[in-house]
Amino acid sequence: MEHPISSDHIHIVLHRPRFPENIGSAARAMRNMGLRRLVVVDPENFDLEKIRRLATHKAADIVDGIERHENLTPAVSTMNYVVGTTARLGGERQAIQKPAD
Repeated sequence: MEHPISSDHIHIVLHRPRFPENIGSAARAMRNMGLRRLVVVDPENFDLEKIRRLATHKAADIVDGIERHENLTPAVSTMNYVVGTTARLGGERQAIQKPAD
């Protein structure tokens, strides 16, 4: 039996984001998609003013509700299924799982 997924159960996790503007942009994109749960893990620079500037006032509630963690493990410990993506090259990568899997 399939169960519908509520957007309340979807978290966007940013692991070690380099720029606060990227956090704000993610919050704005989340608002556009109806998502609300933003988790930020070990950011290089957590400048709330810059985050808010890129998020705009429409995503202020997402910025206000950011869940911060120092390590990835506790950030995802309550989640049942975690998907990771990156634009960075190099390093060891785990096996790729396609959405159909």
